[in-house]
Amino acid sequence: MQGLLIKDLKLLKMQFRFLIMILGISCFMLATGAKVYFVTAYMTLLFASFTLNSISYDEFENGMPYLFTMPVTRGQYVREKYLFSALCALCSWGFTLILTTVFSSVRQDAPLDIGEYLFVSLAYLIGTFLFLSLAIPVKLKFGSEKAQTVLFGIIGVSVFGGVLAAKYVKTFPINLTPLTAWIKTASAPVLILGLLALGILALAASCCISGRIMEQKEF
Repeated sequence: MQGLLIKDLKLLKMQFRFLIMILGISCFMLATGAKVYFVTAYMTLLFASFTLNSISYDEFENGMPYLFTMPVTRGQYVREKYLFSALCALCSWGFTLILTTVFSSVRQDAPLDIGEYLFVSLAYLIGTFLFLSLAIPVKLKFGSEKAQTVLFGIIGVSVFGGVLAAKYVKTFPINLTPLTAWIKTASAPVLILGLLALGILALAASCCISGRIMEQKEF
């Protein structure tokens, strides 16, 4: 698995110019008054999505059969992708926190509430984990050509279903008052731990699903 991780890091290094361009765009947005929350979400999600690009590189010109002629199991391949995605997300998230904090202190246009910013940024990180937990199995199942269409379809249906549920939730015999009351009264550390647990559980479940997909896939 270490060899797979080195391979993906080298592939990431090949896109160094693109990474610098994204960093430059982010710095420009921060310098021109863009919200730090938007830049944090933008960079975290974008850099984490390089995991999906690495899968496309592996599939390019029927590369998967060649890859598995090496001493690499399908389970190791799947676990490495999730490790690589977590590393990309965490590194970009941490770097963006430092970058946005520095620009916010230099601009001095509005004081930045560090506690609120850390909490919202952590929510963005967990959201990125949830996106990857959905996108990686879809990518492995349908391949590079169909995965994007399927993924947009799933997200669209989920958003539409969420809107309907929010609109008609009062018509269902479900009492959400205790849950909303607990969220409002819960302390920040409890909410943070809850978000982290949600993200970790989603990635773990997704990894199991991706493992089964790879075991059943024929190359």
